[in-house]
Amino acid sequence: MQRIIGLLDRSQNLDYENSLPMREPDEHNRDLMSLQADHPIFERFVRMERIHVSQLELLYSFKEHVVRNTVLSGDEIHNIFLNLDRVLDMHRRFLIAVERMYSRPHQDENLADLFLTWMDSFSIIEPYASNQANSLRNAMQNYRKLQESVSSPRSLRLVQHPDRLSSFLSEPIEHLKRYQWFLGVSDSNIKIFWSS
Repeated sequence: MQRIIGLLDRSQNLDYENSLPMREPDEHNRDLMSLQADHPIFERFVRMERIHVSQLELLYSFKEHVVRNTVLSGDEIHNIFLNLDRVLDMHRRFLIAVERMYSRPHQDENLADLFLTWMDSFSIIEPYASNQANSLRNAMQNYRKLQESVSSPRSLRLVQHPDRLSSFLSEPIEHLKRYQWFLGVSDSNIKIFWSS
């Protein structure tokens, strides 16, 4: 995850680290421990994952609509959505793992172990992240065509406004940042967290 966020920082001049809340080292350690012991936090995490997958599914169904109705050329579709299908598949599988962990006894819930197990799987998002600027540029160039092609209220949510479409297209990357924030991990101690 950190590699993908770093890639975005370099390519888009993002300063994500400075947007995180300031934390004292001892507060950070308490937060990590509470992720293992505080059931309501884990419950919120599960809910966050479910919402994320449903948003990706909505975006994917919109992509399928664009393909089915030949709204854009194959190259334009590829430039906008790239490997969204693989990103969605990975997040569906991750959600299953999260829900499986959530169903365990309270003391067996450990988000750190879950992320360590899935760390390599998140690399599927790297191509999507690398293509984000290109994706957003192409989507905005074709915004009118995309907006005019929609008839279902569900898909209309995506194209009500250009910013809304940009937000949905950026969701996989923004969600990675939420993981980092949720776990309370900053650049200075991410190596310690991932190696523990």
